[in-house]
Amino acid sequence: MIHPRKMRWLFFIKSIAAVIAAFALLGWCINTAGGGGPVFSQKSTLTGSTKSWAWLTGLNIAISGKTTLALNIVSRSDPMNTTDVY
Repeated sequence: MIHPRKMRWLFFIKSIAAVIAAFALLGWCINTAGGGGPVFSQKSTLTGSTKSWAWLTGLNIAISGKTTLALNIVSRSDPMNTTDVY
């Protein structure tokens, strides 16, 4: 098994490439659709606490896939939990 410290640069490059690919895909989708159209030009119909709760719900959805990794990172990186000898 490869120690995570040895793969640090791979994950660093992958994280940069993923952000670039996400924005490139967004640009391609907008270009293919012929522009943003009404999606980007419309105003929000939500106000007050309804808008705040909608924003918090979106934030929760965005980070929920990463919480499992964030909570278990200690057990994954602790050398005492592995049987391999380095």
